[in-house]
Amino acid sequence: MSQHLSTLTFMLGLTLVVCQGPTIERINDVTMKACPTVSCAGTSIGFVVGHSDPTYSVSSLIITVAATPLEGLDDSPLSEVRLRAVPNSFGWTITLFANGKNSGETTVVVTAQEDVLNGQTVERLFRVTVVALAPVFDDSGPSRTVVDLRTLVGTPTFPYTFLVGHEDPELSSSLSLTAFSSDATVLPNVCCDSSDAFMAQGGIHIELVPSTRTFVVGQIVINAWEVVISIRPDPTNFGELTLTLRLSDGNQSPTLSPIKVTVYDRPKMESFCSYDVLVQDNLQSIADLYGMHWMTLFFLNNHTLDHPDNLVPGSRLSIGRAYVVKKGDSLYSIAKQYGTSWQHIKAMNPAAVLDEKNLFEGQLLCLSPDLAFVACRHRQ
Repeated sequence: MSQHLSTLTFMLGLTLVVCQGPTIERINDVTMKACPTVSCAGTSIGFVVGHSDPTYSVSSLIITVAATPLEGLDDSPLSEVRLRAVPNSFGWTITLFANGKNSGETTVVVTAQEDVLNGQTVERLFRVTVVALAPVFDDSGPSRTVVDLRTLVGTPTFPYTFLVGHEDPELSSSLSLTAFSSDATVLPNVCCDSSDAFMAQGGIHIELVPSTRTFVVGQIVINAWEVVISIRPDPTNFGELTLTLRLSDGNQSPTLSPIKVTVYDRPKMESFCSYDVLVQDNLQSIADLYGMHWMTLFFLNNHTLDHPDNLVPGSRLSIGRAYVVKKGDSLYSIAKQYGTSWQHIKAMNPAAVLDEKNLFEGQLLCLSPDLAFVACRHRQ
């Protein structure tokens, strides 16, 4: 690569070497996915060319691009590299196309040359990494099916379903899934059976089930498998842990997806669904904390509270009634039965209810019916 050089000598005796000729701005390295089908959309990047001589016509520069190894070869990670000028600017666009399911690294060289005999030339290199197709979880985006889990000590979760798959549809049937608990004292690493040890000590139960569902990862539509998972924590220990799911096709390192698992201690019944009155409290301020009417709070405590203004600091008020979740329950069905809303149930139980998937048989919920429902029950 030849270029003319000029020197600028400063008064302090320092010399700055300045390259004359075409210029190409820095191009960042690119990472892209292999293509699971015959044709996939390309990955585009932009760059700008120029010239150190402001009087030079940049539009007359000759711009070329090439990949090493050459694109289109059977073992090359790229099938094609396209170069396109951006109209009415000094910008250019390179579009990279993956060569089917091939993966690997390649170097792309962009060259800018003056359009005169023995004109100056400059090169800019960047690396392209084409990542192999891999097992994937549906664990990103707002519609993801992989979610965190919550339960009580010693209490199994309802089985719930999330989606997995493979970016290469031909390898979908080779998938296997395992799980590992970061704290075996809370969630033992006994997996995938119904043995006596599993039932007595707790563990993780997962199974892969064929499915007709799909999900999207990047630009790839994944034909999904359904994973049915339930956990049975240790009968005595509680705490937070990470449940790491490992999805493998047997050909490469497994894809990992961490799930946060929170196992709560069983609530103390003497303080469950209650509030201890502070000196500055009144029924309205307490009711506001739980999104209810102060009269609802008064009705719930009229067996111990003879007047709304007679609050005694240090006394304990009921803010609702305990409900034990039954198999088949949903937030909506519970709310309809007890004259409240599913949103209010979530608000009253923020530590226990994340969504429908976190309800489990035997779970205690604090329910606070609305004022009209309480009044009707009170008159009966």
